[in-house]
Amino acid sequence: MGNLELVVQNLVTPSNLACSCALNKSRAPPVFQLSRYFLKRKKQPVMHSSNVIKQSHPDIQFESVDVPVDEEDPRFVQSFAVGEAKEILKFFEEYGFVVVKDILTPLECEATIDEAFHTLSTNSGGAFQRDDPSTWDQWPSTGMSKYGQISRAPVFTPQAMMNRQNPRLHEAFSLFWNRGNPEVEIPDLLVSHDRLCIYRPTKDVLFPDGSIRNLARYKIPYNIHLDINPTQHAAEDATVIKERWEALKYGQRTNHFITENNIGHHTYHCLQGVLNLADNLEEDGGFVCVPGWTKHYATWLEKNTDYLASIDTPSVQFDSSHWLNKYARRISMRAGSIVIFDSRTAHGAGPNNSSHIRCAQFIKMFAVTEFNSCILQARKATIEQQMRINNFLPHLTPLGRTVFGLDLTHKTPARQGLGRGSAQGGQRGRGRIQGQGW
Repeated sequence: MGNLELVVQNLVTPSNLACSCALNKSRAPPVFQLSRYFLKRKKQPVMHSSNVIKQSHPDIQFESVDVPVDEEDPRFVQSFAVGEAKEILKFFEEYGFVVVKDILTPLECEATIDEAFHTLSTNSGGAFQRDDPSTWDQWPSTGMSKYGQISRAPVFTPQAMMNRQNPRLHEAFSLFWNRGNPEVEIPDLLVSHDRLCIYRPTKDVLFPDGSIRNLARYKIPYNIHLDINPTQHAAEDATVIKERWEALKYGQRTNHFITENNIGHHTYHCLQGVLNLADNLEEDGGFVCVPGWTKHYATWLEKNTDYLASIDTPSVQFDSSHWLNKYARRISMRAGSIVIFDSRTAHGAGPNNSSHIRCAQFIKMFAVTEFNSCILQARKATIEQQMRINNFLPHLTPLGRTVFGLDLTHKTPARQGLGRGSAQGGQRGRGRIQGQGW
């Protein structure tokens, strides 16, 4: 079995992200404490602080997967209404992701975008102006310009919070627990509190003086990664997972909400999502993933067990030279849609190559489990504080009280796992890469 090589150098943005894909045939789109389980091995591996994988065992029978496109507009991937439970689950099982449309209305999308730009302007002291590209270098220091993140901390502004308590969002995620049967009782689902991103246009940008310019410096670095540590996720001994949940204190450490993204175990559903706020075509940049990767994840993990066990970061990133990159696809979708994906799906983001913005809200829902029930009180207190600060309490709905963890029914499920090998495993039985985004 071949060994992985570790890259310490910075991630290099590929010069060409194009690859063959059925999304648009006229324009081919671009695309951590070790578990005690592994400490029992005869030879303890040398630990690595870097999480960038340059290469892994290539002997995996993996072929390019064509993703179905929308019948009405082939510029977008196929998407489904939230009521199409059977179709949503079937697509997800096949590709490791699915796009659910009409989660937000056009007005809700525009209100979220306006709020995001207002945050950029306010946090830059008015220096950043939405309609003046000459000010776009004045990205506030509280954000991460390189990755288009409007803030480093999670966003608790009113419309972002409204989106998190949206009933259609809850319905879409609930499908993965009740399998589309509303009579099936589901566990308490909590919604994440994460960031928003804006990718500035980079091509044919109109300036106030009438000039049209290209702004390539605003292209975010291409990346694909996993927000989980594969070894911890697959381990039978979940002590490390529980310890990582117990380490979250919230309060002034609001980034602990973002750390939640990096904690996952094969015994329960690990889903992530990106809520799209503006029509997002292939050239606009944004979410990429490797369709069908979940079907090969267990084989990849088995062939690279020793090396992956040596990585002690909460996530892993695939270097631009990794063979998996050529199978990544841009997932284009309409405004108001959400892409929900399996956390084992290699995913990331590509740069904006157009004259339009890309704007998205990172969001997911997860169940209260035996592992994370320890966080509930501290998490609740912090959310209540943030709602007071942002004057959101008047807008709080009964569903919001549930998904924000204010009124829990304490329905903690038994291990649900999709196991190490179904849609959430392979066979049954990061520090975080700050800000790289999806």
